[in-house]
Amino acid sequence: MTKTFFELHDDIIGNSLDSLDTLEEKKPVIVGGLAIQLNAFSMGRLLRTTPDVDLLTHDNVPYDDFVSNVYPEPAKFLKGIDYQVQPKRGRGNNSLKVMSGQNRDDAECFLMHWTVFSPFLYERMLDYIDRQIEFSKNIKYSKVRKDVQVASLEEIVPLKIQRSIRFGSGNMEAFVGPVYSSLIESARKAKWGFLASMPLQEWKGVIERMQENIRIKSGYNDPKLMGPYKLTKDIFDLCLAARVISEDPSTFDKDRYEQNIVRILERECQSYQTSEHACN
Repeated sequence: MTKTFFELHDDIIGNSLDSLDTLEEKKPVIVGGLAIQLNAFSMGRLLRTTPDVDLLTHDNVPYDDFVSNVYPEPAKFLKGIDYQVQPKRGRGNNSLKVMSGQNRDDAECFLMHWTVFSPFLYERMLDYIDRQIEFSKNIKYSKVRKDVQVASLEEIVPLKIQRSIRFGSGNMEAFVGPVYSSLIESARKAKWGFLASMPLQEWKGVIERMQENIRIKSGYNDPKLMGPYKLTKDIFDLCLAARVISEDPSTFDKDRYEQNIVRILERECQSYQTSEHACN
């Protein structure tokens, strides 16, 4: 069965990230879950597995333009080191699908997602796009890999909180429970010590079992499997980020973080006015 979840040190992720160097001025910023893993790369044994990387640029590129002007160079690089690649139109993204191995037992598949917004949402999210790019940083996570441009924790963590609140409302509320709720609230209030104390090694095992269940059942479009999985990994990421911040608070801009919390969660309340859980 095709392997679809990988750790940061796996070649398919490293080679995929290396391919971004071919884009030069169009080089995207890594955002989302893998951005947190890259900010925490020194904590290797605690980094969770992932099926994809989320990428962000200023340009909201239509699919045809993506295929003509973005896809060719990284695709050429990856084909040159024996990967199979193909473009893919997704919901909210344009993707480069990276595949290796011809046999069922050794086949691998990793996805590189360039985020695409609807015209209305693009205008609404432009400040968020600008800030993730403006405050991104260059990270060297491997001696043998290219440097990558990665969004900062001050920008990523509030968005993780936003999504956790969204997943924790409605029919997911029973799954969240008091522990998850307290972790989300602690992140909102920048109480990093509590989050950093969570037993992440055991939690990582829980996530890997959920991923295996999704893979076996081909459950990527099943909300009953994906909802709890996304919430669990997002809160895990908050705790991992908390460890990074707790180790060296001087590298974390608390004022910018608090400004982002207000900005992003106010927007969340405006979008989800009917959800008492989301706005309190």
